[in-house]
Amino acid sequence: MRPWCSFPRSVSPRSPAPSATTPALAFDYLRCLSAVDYVDYMEVVYHLFSLRHRQKAVLKTRLVEPHLEVDSVVAVWRGADWHEREAADLFGIVFRHHPHLKRLLLPDEFEGFPLRKSYPLAPLPTEAGGGGGRMIEPGLQILTAARGEQLDLTVNMGASAPQHPWGLPDVASGGW
Repeated sequence: MRPWCSFPRSVSPRSPAPSATTPALAFDYLRCLSAVDYVDYMEVVYHLFSLRHRQKAVLKTRLVEPHLEVDSVVAVWRGADWHEREAADLFGIVFRHHPHLKRLLLPDEFEGFPLRKSYPLAPLPTEAGGGGGRMIEPGLQILTAARGEQLDLTVNMGASAPQHPWGLPDVASGGW
């Protein structure tokens, strides 16, 4: 079985347990904190970076219901504040000892956690009620047009897309 975590040889077994701020590791920058719902369990994923050593690390914490709680890392990485609030708001994960854990993106009266796999999808719209499509997962909808109707879609592909009104940049003259 492979170890899930290893430390540089310079860390002695007799030394205190290494942490993200141990000088030999120096993971002083939290690049991202995200939550993932795997149906049977959830994970909080920490993407760390050492500015001194230019090394990356990913730490994962597995959470199983009903214990969707983990200690906050805001005291170590101040940038975790927004990320933890987002995960709490959208997944329902509790970050113990967070200094200001309140809703960030959703209104206070919103019920449920929309990024959980168990969150109910929107009902299929009926032809009588309009809608013209069906939800296949949150935020993703298949659009359909009634027979004989035209369905116009606009897709934003960025400034370098061929359909952009200004055309493609002229690379020879230095771009835009």
